[in-house]
Amino acid sequence: MHHTYFRKGRLRYFAGKLLCLWMAAPFVLGGIGMTIMMQLGPDKLTTERLRRDMKEIYDLDIDKTAYVGSFYFSIDEYGNKCWNIKAVSITMIIYTMMGFPLFAIFYFGIKSYKIIRGLVSQGESEYSRRLQTQLYKALVAQTLIPLFFLFIPIVVSLGAPFFGLTLELTGLIVGTLPTLYPVLDPTPIIFLVDDYRNAFLNFFRRIFSKNEVTSVTHYEPNMDSISP
Repeated sequence: MHHTYFRKGRLRYFAGKLLCLWMAAPFVLGGIGMTIMMQLGPDKLTTERLRRDMKEIYDLDIDKTAYVGSFYFSIDEYGNKCWNIKAVSITMIIYTMMGFPLFAIFYFGIKSYKIIRGLVSQGESEYSRRLQTQLYKALVAQTLIPLFFLFIPIVVSLGAPFFGLTLELTGLIVGTLPTLYPVLDPTPIIFLVDDYRNAFLNFFRRIFSKNEVTSVTHYEPNMDSISP
């Protein structure tokens, strides 16, 4: 769950033609991403350079394998290492595309932090101040989650080859961590805000309480032992 602060006058930025512009942005970035993936498809040079490693490390036949990627450096006919301009340019485009959401996260995160901090000091009741403090902590957590589960893994996996580093686990990490992001994103609100946490825990308490078995002992007095 996300908390939004806005001024009524700012809604004009999301109306009319500007609304169409906002709605077109995901399609434009998606088209750029699809074009990048097509440009990084298999080619003869990359296939031959990967053939030995794919066989020795993964025991795979490169001719029967689909992959996406490229080398930042190529070897000319004299054995000299030179930059692969195409691969480097595509990586810079990917970094630029990642820069837009990263900028939005920090920019609006800082603005929200300032607003919440002001609300904490202006709270009219103890409950209001406590709630705003909890929302502030949840905001910080929701800022860090995409940073560690989306941006940093991709930046490291794409940037390591620039420095000659071979990180074999990056493929597994990049393929795994982003899938956890949608699950982890709402958890700060659920566990750091008292009302949500209590509702969440009470839901499971009711479920488990229905399955509890209570031992009951029934005692009947022996009437024969009672004398008249």
